[in-house]
Amino acid sequence: MKKEEKTNKQIIKEGGETRATEYWQYPVNYIGVTQYPHQGKCIDFGWNASVGGPDNEPVYACFSGTIIYSQWQSTGGNVVYIQHANGIKASYGHLKTSLVKKGDKVTQGQQIGIMGDTGSAASGVHLHFGLYSTNLSDYLHNSDLDPFDYLYVHAKFQTLSASTQSNYKNKLQYYPPTWQYPVNYIGVTQYPHQGKCIDFGWNASVGGPDNEPVYACAAGTVIYNQWQNTGGNVVYIQHDNGMKSSYGHLKESLVKKGDIVAQGQQIGIMGDTGSAATGVHLHFGLYSASLSDWYHDSDLNPFDYLYVHTNFQIVAPATVSKYGNNILYYPLRSESEINPDESKIRYVYNVDDEGLVVRTSPGGSNSGELLQTATKVTVYETSGNWSRIGTNKWVYSSYLSTICPTYYVVKGADSEGLNVRNQASTSGQILNTIKNGHRVQIYATSGTWAKVSKDESRWCSKNYLVLGN
Repeated sequence: MKKEEKTNKQIIKEGGETRATEYWQYPVNYIGVTQYPHQGKCIDFGWNASVGGPDNEPVYACFSGTIIYSQWQSTGGNVVYIQHANGIKASYGHLKTSLVKKGDKVTQGQQIGIMGDTGSAASGVHLHFGLYSTNLSDYLHNSDLDPFDYLYVHAKFQTLSASTQSNYKNKLQYYPPTWQYPVNYIGVTQYPHQGKCIDFGWNASVGGPDNEPVYACAAGTVIYNQWQNTGGNVVYIQHDNGMKSSYGHLKESLVKKGDIVAQGQQIGIMGDTGSAATGVHLHFGLYSASLSDWYHDSDLNPFDYLYVHTNFQIVAPATVSKYGNNILYYPLRSESEINPDESKIRYVYNVDDEGLVVRTSPGGSNSGELLQTATKVTVYETSGNWSRIGTNKWVYSSYLSTICPTYYVVKGADSEGLNVRNQASTSGQILNTIKNGHRVQIYATSGTWAKVSKDESRWCSKNYLVLGN
């Protein structure tokens, strides 16, 4: 692919209908399809404990638009319809709670409800989702558009169930569509190297040197995952266009041969394995589909294919200075052209295991809602040190970041949960108990204990914490 061929077209023609190529997101962050097609071309999505299910799993607007319907139906329970700027409508059925009303303007990714089992047609907690064309007058019934044709898996914050990934792999689309760098702190230490490979160094802000994630630059299939004398732990991914990418000197590989991976999915941890390693770094290469000897020197220049995704990736100043003319950035258009609210996206960070308090007004009363670290929010306005993230929802601005922090997820704890204590010892006082799927940041470690508060002495066993995506 030549550099000048990379475009980001505004619209495409499909079946005589013009539709936007904006990257509509799935309405849930854990994408587990339980029924499809259903009532026309609708999709049912199941719940998952890692994102709040079954009692509190958020449902999000797949794209910006206006609420045209928000009321009770005998079969669908609490149902919301959104009309989008291109005339297409989206429906969200069986909601436990609707958080919007008719006439409200919503943005893509804004929470509009909570997944539920309301209505006589519900068979357990799930979301019934449909898309409807502009010329369909009876949009309260069967849908006529296939959601798979419009929705994209946003690999940065959405996860696919194994069965969905396997059963619908030919239908799934991923965002970002432009290939991303395999590390989130882009510091080039050597280039070109072994053909046209690039070496990336580590940075403490994203987990280095001991735990810096390495990500798939694009979706594909793992075709090689084993030890090499010089390269150490090495992974190769074959992408849909036949090209291959390699990831060398990994401390640990998190995939196996045959795995299907999404763009932005973590596939390993940066390391210094293999005799050729000179300190912790990632050795990365791209190989053309026609190159048979892809175990050795790469023939494609990564700078021609990779984009810095500015909403979550940072380029080291030295790399900008030396390679600035080679670096491509995404979005190709300005933030305001892509989504007027994209520049307002923030992530909760530097909070403890209890989370960030949401208040009803700047400095006002506690709403009872707590936001875990790495929660994505939209800031609609600010007042002094406070940011409004929804209707009557305010948080302290110092705990919001433009970059999603490195976080860990509780996994493997028993039904009672993981205890948080006031010291790194089982003799410490229990301050809190957090459940599987809960997100925390680690601020320090002591033996097998992790400190999960920046300012207070709050500790839990790190044996039950796994690195988040």
